[in-house]
Amino acid sequence: MAIIRTDEIKTSLPEHWQALEDAIWAAYVAQEDLPADGELDLTLVDDATIQAVNRDHRQIDQPTDVLSFPMYEDRAELAEDLAAGLPIILGDIMISIPTARRQAEAYGHSFKRELAYLLVHGLLHVAGYDHMTAADKRAMRTAEEAILAQVGVPRDTAPSKVKTPVEDETRERLVEAACQAREGAYAPYSNYRVGAALLASDGRIFTGANVENASYGATCCAERTALFAAVTQGVRDFTALAVATAGEAPAPPCGICRQALAEFAPKLTLYLVGRDRVNLQETSLADLFPQAFSLSPKEKS
Repeated sequence: MAIIRTDEIKTSLPEHWQALEDAIWAAYVAQEDLPADGELDLTLVDDATIQAVNRDHRQIDQPTDVLSFPMYEDRAELAEDLAAGLPIILGDIMISIPTARRQAEAYGHSFKRELAYLLVHGLLHVAGYDHMTAADKRAMRTAEEAILAQVGVPRDTAPSKVKTPVEDETRERLVEAACQAREGAYAPYSNYRVGAALLASDGRIFTGANVENASYGATCCAERTALFAAVTQGVRDFTALAVATAGEAPAPPCGICRQALAEFAPKLTLYLVGRDRVNLQETSLADLFPQAFSLSPKEKS
């Protein structure tokens, strides 16, 4: 047995996809020491279907790229079924084809590479991997890259040069960090408090708040405060930024902050929220600031 695929959405799969799917399965079970004769159900769906499942199971009413549902809580349960000679069904994976296509375009790589990555990502969730902490995320990325390299579909490793999709849990943590950072703002003149949380490609989050000054020109925005904190720690590669403002409506970074951010991540994903976090806006630095000033070559070390 292997992956049992159900195509609930009419789509054209990449050339030689079945052979790649089989190769991914073989590399996966060998790497994770799982039974090669086990079974896993893969369903390809549209955004509406995966959004409904995401809402019902995770209370997140948005489409996502991939969802995984492991059959076993741990390896002990799996060992019991193996010892009893029972059929081994490892779990279920659901992938949204429209989201996969959008993310492939955003990353600037092929649909085949994106679909392969999402399949491997889902399989590793079934095997017990997660990415809730920086250490867990690094372990999962290492496992992903090992499988993808083995089957000839290596992952891209330059996330700040393209708009990088961010997992739902990470986005929520980033927005929460920005809201908490806002509480530390020093804004006695404008009374407009802003917090920012900057996500580095290694999973670390750096926060900052606006710090005003009586001379006004010496004021530093929250976005640059967070950026400078990260850069002084040697970080140069960023994935996303959340900005939480004091007004009712979300507000984007100012022009000087856009220029500062573009120095390191010109296609940074941006999440903007206002005082009550009711209206979350998603955009990108490239959309807000398509022609940043640049000197080439840049020194990035």
